[in-house]
Amino acid sequence: MSWLDAYAARSCPLKTYRNNLPQATLTASSYTPLAGAQEFVAETLARLAAHSPATLDLRGTAFDQATESDTLTALRAGTPLVLGGVLPRLSHRVGRVPALVAADGGYRPVIVKYQRVAEAHQPPTGETPVEGPYLYSTLQLPAQPLAAEGFRFRWRQRPLLPVQLAHYWRMLEDCGAQAGGRPLAGVVGIDELLGPDPVVNWLPLDAPTLIDSATDRPASPLAVYDQEFANRLELAHLAAEGQPSGLRPVITRECQHCAWRPQCLAELPPDDLSARLEKTPLDRQEIGVLRQSGVATVADLAAVDIDAFLPGYLPRVAGRAGTEQRLRTAWRRSKLIAAGIELEALGDGPPDVPRAELEIDIDLETSLGDRVYLWGFLVNEGGRSAYHPFASFEHLDDDAEAELARQALSWLRDLVEGRQALLYHYSEYEVTRIKRLAKRTQDPVIDWGRELARDRFVDLFQLVRQHYFGAHGLGLKAVAVHGAGFHWRDDDPGGLNSMAWFEEAVAGPSQRIRDDAKRRILEYNEDDTRATLAVRRWLAGQAPPRPA
Repeated sequence: MSWLDAYAARSCPLKTYRNNLPQATLTASSYTPLAGAQEFVAETLARLAAHSPATLDLRGTAFDQATESDTLTALRAGTPLVLGGVLPRLSHRVGRVPALVAADGGYRPVIVKYQRVAEAHQPPTGETPVEGPYLYSTLQLPAQPLAAEGFRFRWRQRPLLPVQLAHYWRMLEDCGAQAGGRPLAGVVGIDELLGPDPVVNWLPLDAPTLIDSATDRPASPLAVYDQEFANRLELAHLAAEGQPSGLRPVITRECQHCAWRPQCLAELPPDDLSARLEKTPLDRQEIGVLRQSGVATVADLAAVDIDAFLPGYLPRVAGRAGTEQRLRTAWRRSKLIAAGIELEALGDGPPDVPRAELEIDIDLETSLGDRVYLWGFLVNEGGRSAYHPFASFEHLDDDAEAELARQALSWLRDLVEGRQALLYHYSEYEVTRIKRLAKRTQDPVIDWGRELARDRFVDLFQLVRQHYFGAHGLGLKAVAVHGAGFHWRDDDPGGLNSMAWFEEAVAGPSQRIRDDAKRRILEYNEDDTRATLAVRRWLAGQAPPRPA
């Protein structure tokens, strides 16, 4: 018997097939949640529970028949809120639902996502959105939808979320526990469109808000789900019988943490478009349409007359956000890769990089728990550079994180006060973290850091993006290596890797392992600051662009 979870219909069909092969042996996924995601989900569900007259919390229980029985008992009793409920296995479906909210004689499913899920929107005068009015609920009264004008769910940017919710809705229908009236399901995101507190965005699952991949016509989330689920179930049956799937791998963002990625890559040519253009990921349907058009590799796309190709291509990928720009960007990157060029200059001469008497390159490191545990500063003065880290290799709470920030920023204030100084960083991350800490702590030293960031921080990424286009993006690693010729000491540098090193530094099985992890983190952070220095020197014209 094949059982499919809520992610099967919204994810790669080949993964479902491979997972159900008789000889399938899966390794653990390497997926690491975004920093802050787990905390946001836990905090949101806790706030829902805090305002509910009665809650059954099944999070952390076994995914088994006993939990199914407890869930069904709670639903039949009309418990106002069920967290982490496991719905009965029926119709080849399984699923644990983050939240089930009692309403209209049944229940509505709710998921929590650490992403923006709504947007400001004003429909043209006289036009009614196909989904109807925008509906939301506060976390205090989740069972009472309210209408608001000027907003909508991000249907084009987040089409997979309603498909996941449709799975839960069908499971509720299977056991007769769905709410009455229109099928509504909720998503809580990090948006602050209606104020500082998150809200439940209610999605009508019966409105033609998505695109049917088979017909390229509008379809409801329930209709899209039913079709995709039936497809995955058929693939699962083929796999169980040892029959071929007839599918060719397509590498997408989803593949990054998939255990089957090595096998899929081995089945594709090295120049495959989906595998090679990791910085302009086209989705599964876009790659399928390109392959049907004879464009399967980077070389194929580089040779295309893009203006002549687009009129026949765009109608076949209708309903997706930014399809034309995405393909144009992929085409442009393909041409650079085919020519062996990593960075393409967009204007005449290097950008004007602000200079100062005292120049400091800054880089922060955060843990999986979304705590800033390392402040790294590279102080450049009088032709010499010195690295100054402020680190705490332990799991931090609010107070400890704030204390480390105070130490780092107090030292920085003493260093720059009364002097002409600028601090350089790459992207908005450092500024965002300082702002967040200042808002949370209301600490005068950290608030001074926020003011400094506003007045004397220089974002090099903004300068780079104004003057260069990258074959593999414009991240610090790509620009520092291919532009400035800089190289990290570590063989595998990266922010996500450093989070794993931090866990080793805190809880490694031996003192040697812990010390090695600390050293590795400090060297990596120092190299990030030195890479920032190398990039700004290169931008100022002290080093020319370098081909691959």
